[in-house]
Amino acid sequence: MRFSSGVPVSRTARSAESSRRVARWVRSASGHGPISSRYDRVAFDLPYIQSDDMARADLLAPGHPLHDAVMDEAIRLFGGMLNSGTVLASSTLEEPHLLVGVIEEVADSTGSSVARRFGYAYVDSSGTITPGGPAPYLDCVAAPEVPVVAEVRSLPWLADAENKATSWIISNQLPVYLAEVQPKRKAELDKTRDLVAKRLQSESERLLLDAAVAAEKERVGDKPKESSDSLNGKAVELDHRLRRRLELLDQQALMSTKPPLILTAALVLPVAMLEGALPATAPIPTKETKAVERRGVELVLACEREIGRQPEEQEFNNKGFDILSTTSFGDTYRIEVKARAEGAKNFFVTHNEVMTGKNAVPRYRLALIRVDPRGAQFDEVRYLDDPFATTELGDFDATGIRGDWDKLWARGKRPF
Repeated sequence: MRFSSGVPVSRTARSAESSRRVARWVRSASGHGPISSRYDRVAFDLPYIQSDDMARADLLAPGHPLHDAVMDEAIRLFGGMLNSGTVLASSTLEEPHLLVGVIEEVADSTGSSVARRFGYAYVDSSGTITPGGPAPYLDCVAAPEVPVVAEVRSLPWLADAENKATSWIISNQLPVYLAEVQPKRKAELDKTRDLVAKRLQSESERLLLDAAVAAEKERVGDKPKESSDSLNGKAVELDHRLRRRLELLDQQALMSTKPPLILTAALVLPVAMLEGALPATAPIPTKETKAVERRGVELVLACEREIGRQPEEQEFNNKGFDILSTTSFGDTYRIEVKARAEGAKNFFVTHNEVMTGKNAVPRYRLALIRVDPRGAQFDEVRYLDDPFATTELGDFDATGIRGDWDKLWARGKRPF
């Protein structure tokens, strides 16, 4: 990958490399501070700044003049493309959907932001909205510019899709988000209230005591270090400060959601609409039949109950895992189900599934189900608990990986 400025960067966006001169027009257009005409090395991650056999690298991150200047130029040159959106292809959909990226925010009554998050939602042609998961685009590939893509860009239902998504998020997701944020924020405010009250009340009481001592000295003709009037005035001011602080905490305890802000959108097509147009090497999974998938999920649900956990099947579009299983102690296990007909050579694991597997260890299981043509009673299942320990997804175009079925099946164990 190469910046338009002429500064080459790592394909994985991690390592540092020798760079060429920075284009004059990038340096002259920058309003972010001085930019050198040349950088020996640049890096995007802290571990790659210092190298034993190379010069120290400049860390390119938000705030660095070169980074910010290139971002500005990218928006200036390609902003039209960013505004027009893109078209993607997914193997998990059966009809076109609009994928929208939304900022959801909770604020208090002072107007200050309490919590923000970026989420996604899918809109279909009938106006039905479904959550998109944390990063659904990672499991998609770019759709080629073929006639069918040009046709779907003008589908009539797209005109109102964003408005429907906004209304659905206001009615469904924002109340849930507010309910998640309020208890945590209330606990923080209650703790702050106790600490502030104890500190200011204690100081006020000390000042009043000192004021009484000073008043007694004044009564007998001695001169105290500070007059009783001054000390009493400070105590009164502390009381005012405490009252104002508690009033502010009361305002901060009143929270509500702001209207959702849609920042991005992409039209996502089912792979079936692009048959023959996608290259054979496109990093996208093949879709198993629903019967095979169903048998796999049913077998894992039964196995989970058998070993004493309470499994709950997730929605079809949940990105990352298929079953959430709970122990009698309240611990939860995330289980990704991969069912394949007997004789399958490989299977596909998406980017989101890999990241879920990495983050959920040790309470994660990859369930492999070998579906037998003789019937469900002959199906077999094996579990792996840390299948992605050595898996890296550094390439920009990596939407997932293909696993060798036989090798992973050999590593699997009975459900545990």
